[in-house]
Amino acid sequence: FYVVHNNKKSGYRRYLFIGDPNETVLGKINFKKAPEVVLEIPLKRSKHPYVIIPSTFSPGIKREWTLDLVADKEIVAQYISRELEWYTHGDRGEWKDDTAGGCANFPTFLNNPQYLITLKEKSVLNALLLQTEDEDFENPINVYAIKAEGVVSKLTKFLKDDLVAKGDFGDPTEVNLQMELDKGQYVLLPCTFDPKNKAVYDLKVMCNKDFSFK
Repeated sequence: FYVVHNNKKSGYRRYLFIGDPNETVLGKINFKKAPEVVLEIPLKRSKHPYVIIPSTFSPGIKREWTLDLVADKEIVAQYISRELEWYTHGDRGEWKDDTAGGCANFPTFLNNPQYLITLKEKSVLNALLLQTEDEDFENPINVYAIKAEGVVSKLTKFLKDDLVAKGDFGDPTEVNLQMELDKGQYVLLPCTFDPKNKAVYDLKVMCNKDFSFK
């Protein structure tokens, strides 16, 4: 299992992204074939919760398990129930021909696929972009979040002041972006760094409040 420190934005909801394990993972057990594993880890008092994630090494392995917690101070532990799950929407898309516009450095940037998000109140939004179809794909991928008040169709112009968040280019297979956004309309725009790089992608968007996605 893993022990991670949840952040202010996620609150008491399910932990979504490990990110850089050197920064987020406070402790873990080395995987081994054994009926039980034990981890002793010192944790400081914190305003934000710690999260324990039990797991098997490989996905798809079904087993029952028991988790026992022992501490030298009083602690409160709770299972993250379905009521605390994120509201989720997603889509499978493709960068192809005219829709492979590249990043904002290129005039074809707005040719990329666009998704209109409407938030009814201040919310925490997570965008996960995956490209796993082509193992030989090497162009980094990313997601931009752009303020788009009053937009009813695809964005046709882009001002730098409208950019509210973007991920980091570097990985050709996965990028995640977590944002705290005010009430309003936004466009999520997945892209590759360079234009004319064709690939299939999956975009998963998760929010702590109900939201519109189209």
